[in-house]
Amino acid sequence: MRFNLFLIFGVLALFLAVGCADTSISDDAHTGELNYSCYNDKTCNGGLYCNEGNICKVLELINECRTNTDNCDTNAKCIDLSNGFKCECFEGFTGDGTNCRVNDLCDVECGENLHCSVEGECVCNKGYRLDANNTCKDYNECYVNNGDCEQVCIDSVGSFECLCGDGFILNEDGLNCDECGVDVTCQSESCTPECESWEECDGSTCKPKSDRCANDFDCSGGKECNNEHYCVDDPNVCNPSCNSWEKCESGSCKNGVGRCTNNYDCANGEICDDSHYCVDNVVTCESDCESWQVCESGTCKTGNNRCANIYDCGNGEICSSTHYCINDPSICSPSCQSWQTCDNGSCKTDAGRCANNYDCGNGEICESNYCVVDDSCTVDENCGSNEYCKNFVCTACEDHVQYNAGGFRLNSGEVKTLCRAQLSMNDDGNLVLYAVSEALRSGVIWNSGTQSSGAWVKFQSDGNMVIYKAGASEGDVNNVVWNTETSQWHEDNGYGLKGDRISITSTEVIIWDRSSMKRWSSLYH
Repeated sequence: MRFNLFLIFGVLALFLAVGCADTSISDDAHTGELNYSCYNDKTCNGGLYCNEGNICKVLELINECRTNTDNCDTNAKCIDLSNGFKCECFEGFTGDGTNCRVNDLCDVECGENLHCSVEGECVCNKGYRLDANNTCKDYNECYVNNGDCEQVCIDSVGSFECLCGDGFILNEDGLNCDECGVDVTCQSESCTPECESWEECDGSTCKPKSDRCANDFDCSGGKECNNEHYCVDDPNVCNPSCNSWEKCESGSCKNGVGRCTNNYDCANGEICDDSHYCVDNVVTCESDCESWQVCESGTCKTGNNRCANIYDCGNGEICSSTHYCINDPSICSPSCQSWQTCDNGSCKTDAGRCANNYDCGNGEICESNYCVVDDSCTVDENCGSNEYCKNFVCTACEDHVQYNAGGFRLNSGEVKTLCRAQLSMNDDGNLVLYAVSEALRSGVIWNSGTQSSGAWVKFQSDGNMVIYKAGASEGDVNNVVWNTETSQWHEDNGYGLKGDRISITSTEVIIWDRSSMKRWSSLYH
């Protein structure tokens, strides 16, 4: 019975606390709180506030200044209040706090989404950026470093909001998320809100797909973002930009109504004045026209087959100094060959070039469209002193060769060919100096007489030329077949001297000492 009395007194006390308010009481299944109806004047007792549903609720204090959900001007400070916030312009600025301008600095009233800066210039409001058309447009702060939000960034017009996922609560700085403690109930936030069809989820933020856009700031190259969120060419942008009397239409510059670039843009009886307006031509033009022009409807125009410049002429024509369209002398039809030059419409052969032998002088022939000296021959005598006739062509060759001591050797079957001679170590062991004509041996000038016994010859470092038997090594005196007996012992340098050398010419083989004196010649041995 005691328990029931306590319950009755408790209900009675509660009734007295709510006064004349509606005494209906309901249990909120979601919050576990008791909800009471408001007084008729929309007020509540006990620090509660009356919501839109006429229910008394506990006031949830939100600091809009810290959460960056205020709408204060960038030149204003945000002041938190128990029932909201207020904005006050900084010193030196005037306005209602949401729009502040420098006192007496801006000459004009700033337009939409603009405010007057401390420099006295109209600049974009917070959350807006200047686009290619010099218009302040909202941009998505969440695209840049996730809006500095630690977890979820939600964009809004001119601003943004940071949210946290399950198990976290938003810090007072409005950016970071704190992990929930034991006694703290966190607001459940979705870290991956449902994205638009043109967006894709990047971590916890919806961002435009690679080929889509949210606004013009996502586009480049003069493009704009259309209603389908694609970057398309801006029909109001022309490149290069239009003249003052033109307007941009679908990316092309066109004359404005009644405007003109020249007289051809105007109707009959009108001319294009210096301000690019079509005006009535009330003055005759006959005395003002050039000799190559005619006056038509008060306008000087180019006469028939006459020209002001090359653009008045047809293909392959130029405008002469007397303002007639004539054939371009630098153009030939058909086109000239690579060795020819177009001269007054005709192809002429360049100097030193040729189409055939008739274009060349005496003693020259045409090769690869160049005139060259005719070096054809039938015998060696047709060629120079350092040439011989080979396949009817004079071919350069050596008229002599020279080797230092120790630097020359011929094995069996090897030859050294000169212009008119050839030194050969024959397979039969005979060293022979042949006369050569038309690249063929024509006779013997000299031979060592070592047939059937020699194998290879060496001009040694001691200045002696020696023929050895097959298989013998250099210096093996027991296997020497023949030698020039020109080796010498020098006390200062051993056998031979650095100046010892052998020469092979078209007429003889010579061994020289370092004083350039002949020590041996095939002419005398």
